[in-house]
Amino acid sequence: TIYLQNTECTTCQLITGIVKYEIKSDNETIQDIEDLIESICYELGSKSIWKECMTIIQDINVIAQLIEKGLEPRDICCKLGLCSPLYIRN
Repeated sequence: TIYLQNTECTTCQLITGIVKYEIKSDNETIQDIEDLIESICYELGSKSIWKECMTIIQDINVIAQLIEKGLEPRDICCKLGLCSPLYIRN
């Protein structure tokens, strides 16, 4: 499987990776993770990235559940419709 990349997909994978790290290593609450992500997105300074971040944060509970089930960030972002897998057959 090849994953098509766009800024929304890249941002989703970045944020989902942070959520995964925080859940697995620091055992943070969802609210703490939300606050951290908002802070990171704000520091990035781009209005389009901020908008993407806020869209992804709306799904943070779903993201956390999928992480707990063992899914990887790219797979989670595909499930959320933010990344598009491209299947290639020979």
